[in-house]
Amino acid sequence: MTDSPGLRYLDARRLVVGGGTALLAIMAVLAWAQGVDPAEAVGVALYMPVFLAAALLGPAEGIGVAVLASATYIGLRIPAIKVVGFSRLSGLLATRVGFYLAFGAIIGFAAHRLNASLSHLERHDMVDDVTGLHNARWFLQATDAEMNRVQRALDPDRGFLGYGSVFSVVAASVGNGVFDGREGARLLADVGSQMAKGLRRSDRPVHAADDVHHFVLLLPGTATVGAGVVAERTVQRLRDLLAGKAAVVTSSVITYPDNPEALDELRQRFGRIDASERPPA
Repeated sequence: MTDSPGLRYLDARRLVVGGGTALLAIMAVLAWAQGVDPAEAVGVALYMPVFLAAALLGPAEGIGVAVLASATYIGLRIPAIKVVGFSRLSGLLATRVGFYLAFGAIIGFAAHRLNASLSHLERHDMVDDVTGLHNARWFLQATDAEMNRVQRALDPDRGFLGYGSVFSVVAASVGNGVFDGREGARLLADVGSQMAKGLRRSDRPVHAADDVHHFVLLLPGTATVGAGVVAERTVQRLRDLLAGKAAVVTSSVITYPDNPEALDELRQRFGRIDASERPPA
């Protein structure tokens, strides 16, 4: 887990695209302001659609738009061609067209690799960016492992009903409105930090959100009675942290294998949350 949130997939992508577009726009404006030949100033501006197509769609689309930009630039240079002749400007035209094509191909390939890397990281990320707690993906994998362990521990052929034969989940929920705005985001981060304190080494805190915020504790080797005590403490801690807020805090205790239906329902809900957080394939 981390103490500070990082950039998510879409945030990083927007930052790269927005930063690159802004830089090209500034270059075009400066060229125009400095009295550069208008055709050349527009030629600089034509890098923007090439960049956007390459960064957002890929190298093939970047090259396609580069061809259109090249045609546009050549069209802007027709008056000069009529005056001095094509041969005098052929080197300039070839250079600019080559730059457009190379720019579209290189940016498109780089963006494709960056998007693939960010997507891979996002798909395998196990940490909630806002709170620093485990996320819905981690909860699904961890509970799956715990259920498998319980089934092995309950194997009648082995006759073992020890520590690994049970686990519990304490699930507390808080309405979304409590964490609205910047102040709410800071409060959510503080709640996440506090939820990670005072736990056993084996206990794991989780945060996920849909229409409410879910603060979940996975408690390996803990039966219903012990989980009930943890649930009371968790709800009281949340209420203390949310003092002054009109927050409704609800909680439930799910013990496996005693209540597999409730755990399956919670896992299905977390599965939908995880699916909504994953970047598109």
